[in-house]
Amino acid sequence: MTQASSAPENSSSLGWHLSTVSAWFIPFGIQAVLYPWLVAFYLNEPAERVGFAQMCLLIPNLFLILFGGLIADRHDERSIMMRLHVVIALPSLALAALVFSGQLSYSVLIGYGLVVGTISAFMNPARDSMLSRVAGTNLQQAVIKASGVQFGVQIVGFLIAGSADRIGVVTILLVQASLLLTGVYTAYKLPKGGTAVSGPPEKSLHAILDGLKIVIADWRLMPAIIINISIGLFYMSTFMVYVPILIRDHYGAQSSTMALASILFMTGTILATVVLLRIKGIQRPGRALMLSLLLGGCAIFSLSFKPPLPLLLVALVIWGMGASISMSMGRSIIQEYSPPTHRARVLSLFQLGFMGGAPVGAVVMGQLIPALGMKTTAMLPPAAMLIVLIYLYLFTDFSKLESGSEL
Repeated sequence: MTQASSAPENSSSLGWHLSTVSAWFIPFGIQAVLYPWLVAFYLNEPAERVGFAQMCLLIPNLFLILFGGLIADRHDERSIMMRLHVVIALPSLALAALVFSGQLSYSVLIGYGLVVGTISAFMNPARDSMLSRVAGTNLQQAVIKASGVQFGVQIVGFLIAGSADRIGVVTILLVQASLLLTGVYTAYKLPKGGTAVSGPPEKSLHAILDGLKIVIADWRLMPAIIINISIGLFYMSTFMVYVPILIRDHYGAQSSTMALASILFMTGTILATVVLLRIKGIQRPGRALMLSLLLGGCAIFSLSFKPPLPLLLVALVIWGMGASISMSMGRSIIQEYSPPTHRARVLSLFQLGFMGGAPVGAVVMGQLIPALGMKTTAMLPPAAMLIVLIYLYLFTDFSKLESGSEL
């Protein structure tokens, strides 16, 4: 049986954790713009191949993130994070060398996506599990801060990637690798801890299934997982495939335009995060989560009309506001109600929904765009999300969940 760590909680530890979040998500912001830009614009691949490439970036989570959660529950999260920040820099350096030598191809980008996705599957549960140990007394506020930093620093990455037309892809990739390596030091400053195992550990499959059983049996955790699957399947796939194709075909194929769209989306997330911090938390996180998805759905639906670029950017700000609320509330629910001995495994299930649903949705989106057209395709994700939310509202008590409620 594993025992939860009792590492001291203080503002310094939380600060170093937020610094480690920054060292990961600034490069992630670079990747979020540069990777689809290289596929859709640099190589000028069609929508189907853009969708497949985005799927390859996320598909490792379907198979590996549960093992990543198990490893984070059994070992020191700090050591995991330090090692992976070294390893994750290598694909960027390799890609820079291939671009410099003129050998960039679609298959190279597929390989890059699979490698980076594999590393992410082990990093994300360790980092999120660490947050609960350094959060202090107000977990929801710590989660909101971490989400705000996660979203906010990506704007820096978007700005860096947006300059690819001017300073070159190789330079951008070298900057990305350097930033990832700074995470080694920030993770080193975090407290040691993790879990201690007394007696022989459970077999991996049994241990993972224990986390799944906890989720299924908890009326607060299961709806949050279902919603996260829906976000990845319907909303994230739209941003990953539909938005780049829309920008390429209707607003000009420039990396700066793609970066601007991403920046405006993240601006919305920052605005919502500031509001959440000022109101000192939300008493009914389940209801707030569901309403935020309706807000995001309205923004996505507006894309079907191919609005002028300024209105598109407004829609992305609104969508970003909804995304910030949904992520903050979902993560706070998971962090608050997961047993400490299984927290990383439950968090990995939560992330599996988001990151696992997205590659499936990306492939489907890539097929729907040429089959149904841009207008009809943009209407389907919010309609599907609405069905999920109506079901949860009618047949569960998730919308009535209050922060701090008991079983």
